[in-house]
Amino acid sequence: MIFAAGKIFKEHIRYVMFFDGSIKGLQVGAPVVMNGVKVGEVTEISLLSDPATLEFYQPVYVEIEPDKFHVVGRRKENLTGILEKRKYALYERLLEKGMKAQLVLQSFVPGQLWISLGFHPDKPYRMVGVVTDVPEIPTIPTPLEEFQKTLEELPLKQIIVKLDNVIAGIDRLVNSGELRRTVVNLERTTADIGVLDEEGF
Repeated sequence: MIFAAGKIFKEHIRYVMFFDGSIKGLQVGAPVVMNGVKVGEVTEISLLSDPATLEFYQPVYVEIEPDKFHVVGRRKENLTGILEKRKYALYERLLEKGMKAQLVLQSFVPGQLWISLGFHPDKPYRMVGVVTDVPEIPTIPTPLEEFQKTLEELPLKQIIVKLDNVIAGIDRLVNSGELRRTVVNLERTTADIGVLDEEGF
């Protein structure tokens, strides 16, 4: 009861995120980390559907603890008091700076994911906008998803056709009669040079 009461009376701020790709391995209670510091956790994962378009979304709700953030130059003051005056006072500024969320694979628990918050101003991001009562934090794909997307965008068929043409061209050159005659002539020329060298010319 003591531990539960401590969690209840803490200030929490709720956000929602939508990740492009599978969220298998992300569970309620997974940490939300910023610069290596746990600042919150996942509180709800659900499935949201739009009957008009038959599209499905997977909103991931997180709660951030403002008392994990402290104000520069004020050792005993954190952001709780500031955020109580205006709950999402820093939200817009953080988005402008490029704050985004990304899924990360936990090394100590195979297959489990956690959420990393960081600043990526130049990376394209995903914003869905179907949840309006909770601020949305944009997300970016994982490095593996970016690599897979790059592979998907490569013109593999054209590359394979060109590679096949190159191999076929090399095969024709290697097996051509002209190349054989050139090799034979080169061997004869080399032999003639050897004979001349033996005769002292």
